Amino acid sequence: NKILVVKIAHIGDGFIMLPFINVLKEVFKNSQIDVLALSWTKEIYEYNPAINNIIVYDYFRTIRTKKKNLNFKKIFELIENLKAKKYDIFIDARGEPFTAFLGFLIQAKHRIGFIGDEIGSFFYTHSVKYNKKEYEGNKYLNILELFDYQKKLSSPKIYPTEKEKQKVENIVNSRLKGKKIIGLHITSGAHYKIWPSENFAKLVEKINQKYSEFEFAVLGTNSDKEYVQCLMNNSSIEIQDFSGLFNIRETYYFISKFCLFIGNDAALVHFAANLDI
Repeated sequence: NKILVVKIAHIGDGFIMLPFINVLKEVFKNSQIDVLALSWTKEIYEYNPAINNIIVYDYFRTIRTKKKNLNFKKIFELIENLKAKKYDIFIDARGEPFTAFLGFLIQAKHRIGFIGDEIGSFFYTHSVKYNKKEYEGNKYLNILELFDYQKKLSSPKIYPTEKEKQKVENIVNSRLKGKKIIGLHITSGAHYKIWPSENFAKLVEKINQKYSEFEFAVLGTNSDKEYVQCLMNNSSIEIQDFSGLFNIRETYYFISKFCLFIGNDAALVHFAANLDI
């Protein structure tokens, strides 16, 4: 009757998991499916018809800043909140010692998770293996085998509202005036994945020499402004700055307008690939 899927992971990993949630709803048609997620990933789950409730908890290990505080009060509040909901199935979609223990503490009847490098799998009632060398999304098929589900997973999908779509349309029409767009995403949540802004600037100039009919648009959050400014300073070609303008769902819709996407290993690459860009 009640299923909790825990995915305290970043946007790209959460996006890849979305088809799995849709299948759960297909298998357990009348069930309530809740998702426990990080606050900055909440937008990818909102308005998804397969999800009933989104519960937010920011696990300290997932915070990508130097300051990482473990707040025991919030943990206890989370445990009491989840325990009161009396979940029948608890699915740890990442494989963390903390979340494995969490399923045990909230007394979920069936606790499912992955056997990986991290300890804690003995808290599960059902453990599944996966191959790290395979595509991330394929590991959820191992969970679905427990429910005798043999089909392939569909593609992930985010649900921007009509208001959000119209916002993107208005900004694109006013600033890009119907021109073909090459999108750039020059940052990443992990610093070691970031290609230097100067290199992106050189690439933009090389592309423009051959294909001058394109407009260049750079995406990102407000915290990416330093990288974006560096890109603009190093490029003799005009680049439109869209960083900080859109939320996640709006960004997803904006990417659907691109002819080409160029970026680092980050969530937006998954968006572009899924949109056949």
